[in-house]
Amino acid sequence: MLGQGLVDVFFEDGLNWEADLLEDTRFVMVETTAYFEAYRHVLKGLQEIEEGQFPFEKYIIACENEVSPPKYLRNRRTVQFDLRPLVDENIVIREDEALRRQRRIVNYQFSAESRCAESVEILNLRSWPRPDQLHLDQSQYEALQTALTKEFVVTQGPPGTGKTYVGLKIVKALLHNASIWNSGHQSPMLIVCYTNHALDQFLEGIDSFFKGNIIRVGGRAGEDMAKHSLKVKKQALRKLQDMRQIAGVRFNCTKSMMEVKLEIERSGAQMEASEREILHEDMLRPFMDNCYDQMTCVELPQQQEIPSMMVEWLGLEQMLGETQVAVQQGREDDNLHDKQEDEIALSKRICNASVRLSTVTTKFVNPTIVLTTMPVHESSLLTSSNTTSVECHGQQ
Repeated sequence: MLGQGLVDVFFEDGLNWEADLLEDTRFVMVETTAYFEAYRHVLKGLQEIEEGQFPFEKYIIACENEVSPPKYLRNRRTVQFDLRPLVDENIVIREDEALRRQRRIVNYQFSAESRCAESVEILNLRSWPRPDQLHLDQSQYEALQTALTKEFVVTQGPPGTGKTYVGLKIVKALLHNASIWNSGHQSPMLIVCYTNHALDQFLEGIDSFFKGNIIRVGGRAGEDMAKHSLKVKKQALRKLQDMRQIAGVRFNCTKSMMEVKLEIERSGAQMEASEREILHEDMLRPFMDNCYDQMTCVELPQQQEIPSMMVEWLGLEQMLGETQVAVQQGREDDNLHDKQEDEIALSKRICNASVRLSTVTTKFVNPTIVLTTMPVHESSLLTSSNTTSVECHGQQ
């Protein structure tokens, strides 16, 4: 059809323009060297932006030259950045979710040379470390300062001037000081590159010094960046959700098994009790239906107490009463027997405590002491000028 000069025209958004078109209506075709479908959604998004909503409108559209500091640095007297990771290039930034929830920071082993970059007043360019301390030349140093102190920056230069190197420095500084610009942890860092290869190359640089959550959106990811692709992240999340569901099912099954086990033990205890005693009607209620109400609603004579209506229904209340009397009599006999045994034991202790009296007489014969034992019939204490008698109680 194109060879004949015919082109199919399709109107999106459900607009019924065909009824309003005339046969001699002219159209203008706009072609692009790039594949249109790849940019369809971007252009669609631009069409939906209303006036005043375009990001950085005053710089891109109004072309203002005076660029303001980032919003998180405005209306604050002093903001200090920790730029030590730019001095110690071997430092790897870690994202610890557990420490973040506890409002704690990750500890790093910085060198003594990095102390000059520990607390840098970011808007005061005079407080910054020297370019050589940050491993930058003068132009790279100025690009880094501008990127961290302005909200809209364009860094350009010929190949080999270190644009990617400076970009990685900027990302590393922002990630290490995320508590300043992302205190609520609700604003991810968005990195957009023109080609998939450029994106993979930049993400590989970030992956070398940052161990945290990186998500790569887009197709044809490199082998090293495939682990960060959105597809892999979705699969991991889906697997985690499946594991949580399995854990939930396992918990419910374990809970059900424990309930069944307790029910079996309870039923076993009731069966054992039925072999040695009469079961109470409350225990048999689930199996009695209306009979339970009929049994418990029976009026008993005054001053008659029956622990179970099942006993009366079986006609065993008289036997139960005799059994209770016999048990009570047996308890009284046991108490009497125990009392008699206690009295006999007390008498034995009194008899064992009774001993014959003896007197140990110590005669002091100067200078020799002679000890003699003399039996006496009464408890007495004999004293004289030459002898001293000491009474002691003991069993002869």
